[in-house]
Amino acid sequence: MLSVVIPTLNEADNLRTLIPELYRSLEGRKFEVVIMDGRSADCTRQLVQEYSRKYPRLRLITQSGKGFANALTEGMLKADGEVIVTMDAENHRPSEIPLLLEKLGEGFDVVVGSRFMKGSKVDLPPERFISTRIANKIAQAAFELRIKDTSSGFRAYNAALIKKAISGGIKTEYFSCQVELLEKAKAVGGKLAEVPAHYVRRDKGESKYDIKPALKDASKLMDIVKEKKLEELDRIIPKARKAKERA
Repeated sequence: MLSVVIPTLNEADNLRTLIPELYRSLEGRKFEVVIMDGRSADCTRQLVQEYSRKYPRLRLITQSGKGFANALTEGMLKADGEVIVTMDAENHRPSEIPLLLEKLGEGFDVVVGSRFMKGSKVDLPPERFISTRIANKIAQAAFELRIKDTSSGFRAYNAALIKKAISGGIKTEYFSCQVELLEKAKAVGGKLAEVPAHYVRRDKGESKYDIKPALKDASKLMDIVKEKKLEELDRIIPKARKAKERA
């Protein structure tokens, strides 16, 4: 059983084409589609309800909290599948989901659809992605992640592992939750991998990016790094003392 979790906020125009494409791409598989809606003001809810009469196992859930991270993690926790795929309503190709699943089947617990690997394609001018590349390199180094695209939201997860990893909640509230999810998956023993993916330019609806919550999330990520380093020191110092005493 596969669950496709899609956080939405005023994405009716994109869902109108995405949902039929999803069902074409996953034909022959046992799957559900979970639309986690953040109380959209457009006709997102009405559209999903209408489509649910035509497309089986299409679920509409209104998130209980606020923010992208809440919608994403709540959707994953409520998903019924043994495998969870997460994606945006506007930037990812359903036809590439099988690539994520194939890699996951090789023994990995998280597979990222990467924008920065050989074979990836990004429908944006290179200069538009400079800041994203820099942020990813910082996250790689800070969290010691062997993933080039730590902020991509196009992913496949071992459901049991990621639910265990996020059962206690997460600290980030915005798009940086993608980095924290990798760190949490790694912390519970998850094996991470990535495959090249296509990043599609948004041509319908408005971007949800906002600099203020992005900076707030960046600060929380740095706090997580500090806590991690302090935990490492707490483990190292007693061992060093014991070694010194034995010497």
